Amino acid sequence: MYSPKPLLLVEFLSDFFRQNYPVLAVVFCLLSSTTVVGQTGIVLQGTVTDSLTNETLIGASVYFPDLGIGDITNLEGRYRIENIPPNIHTVQVSYIGYITKTVELDLRNEGTTQLDIVLQSSVVEGEEIFVLAQAAGQIAAIKEQLESNTIVNVVSKERLSELPDQNAAESVARLPGVSVQRDAGEAAKVVVRGLSPRFNSITVNGVRVPGTEDDRSVDLSLLPSDVLDGIQVFKALTPDMDADAVGGTVNLQVKKAPNGFRSSGSFEYGYNDIREEFGEYKGSLNSSNRYLDDKFGILLSGSIQRANRSSLLYDLDPEFNQMDSTINDIENLNFTDNFQIRDRYGGSASFDYVLNENNNIYLTSLFGKTDRDEQRFRKRYRVGNSRTEYDARDRQRYELLYSNILGGEHSFGYLKLDWLTSYSYTLAKQTYGNYARFLELGAYNDDLDNTNVQDVVDKAWNNLSSTYFQYGTNETFRNTESDFTSGLDVQLDFELNANVSGFFKAGSKYRDKYK
Repeated sequence: MYSPKPLLLVEFLSDFFRQNYPVLAVVFCLLSSTTVVGQTGIVLQGTVTDSLTNETLIGASVYFPDLGIGDITNLEGRYRIENIPPNIHTVQVSYIGYITKTVELDLRNEGTTQLDIVLQSSVVEGEEIFVLAQAAGQIAAIKEQLESNTIVNVVSKERLSELPDQNAAESVARLPGVSVQRDAGEAAKVVVRGLSPRFNSITVNGVRVPGTEDDRSVDLSLLPSDVLDGIQVFKALTPDMDADAVGGTVNLQVKKAPNGFRSSGSFEYGYNDIREEFGEYKGSLNSSNRYLDDKFGILLSGSIQRANRSSLLYDLDPEFNQMDSTINDIENLNFTDNFQIRDRYGGSASFDYVLNENNNIYLTSLFGKTDRDEQRFRKRYRVGNSRTEYDARDRQRYELLYSNILGGEHSFGYLKLDWLTSYSYTLAKQTYGNYARFLELGAYNDDLDNTNVQDVVDKAWNNLSSTYFQYGTNETFRNTESDFTSGLDVQLDFELNANVSGFFKAGSKYRDKYK
């Protein structure tokens, strides 16, 4: 079928590059021969799934050995191969950890042929071994890392569910080259390749999440890992990614509902040994299904958690003897008792509708909130200044994040369009914050061995009648940040011959930020 618009476009580009770059003109002339004709020949499409779980396989290879053409399944496990010459062909379907399947097809009639492939896990018989743990979904994550054209590490949903992580930051910290900054012993902000968290980008399905702090960084401790479908960490950028991350990009995934009804839940109850009390718990529930002949999919996830992050801290500031590194004098000695309860809530939802085999739209939402109730009591022995300080702090605060993304994926032969619009919002608010310091002067006399910790504690007067109120503060704050994003990507595929193919891709993005 003749298509005049692609021809005019190719002729224009061909003339332009012929005048400026004679070598590239040859490439565009060859490209014009493929774009003028449009979609011809026979089309083979379908899905590749696991025989036991019925889950779609991402990155499976569907290949014609006699033609040298093929395709890789996408995030939904689908593949599509066009312009197949009419004949009887052999198709090979392979995937890491699965038995390769070979199918012979009669493709002598014009049109589209549907071929859904089911693969079985491969079994290698050998010596007896003991398997302690294995996440089936991690196979797909490893495959994604191998197939990627950049440096990426992936944690699958199955891997997240088997780890005792309190939040998303704890899960990211398990990847190589990634560390975290901790708050009350719990992972909070991600450090990639040693760079500060403010140099990293946090995204949800590729859309930037606004910062939760003044320095642009995102506190991931407010998101439970149970509501995520996987985590990707990109340590090198490709041209179709935002270039505002010096360290790396952490992408939190919320995927579409797979085929069939699926539901799972878990609940844990715990005991805090420091406080000698019960009351910690963690629960999650996930459910998904597809309706209207598998065209409309719904996926819902929820999580609730209570964690006791209380602690006892002890530190001293000694002056050492430079000759033998023994303590000459103890300048400061601090004892701190922290009470901290964190309540964490999270949820995610995904809705998608398949218009036809080449067009679909989707809506995803992610929500996370952490409530913090903290009290800190601290006694500080200022030996060098002969005084004792008593500190008390009580504060209540919370942080929340939500992200909503509406997008679509469309394919028109050689042309592919991806679009999205999103709104993301973060809030950090301290509703109550009270701090007070009391001071006792002349807390020590000359009869003190200030090289001994026990003597420093025992010889303090601890005379509360001589202790006075020094100062106090009452502080509240409210920090918000929101992002509105809209973007469009256009991809034009080309095929020079049976062995050489590729695509041109361009896009635009608009982002409005309020802080």
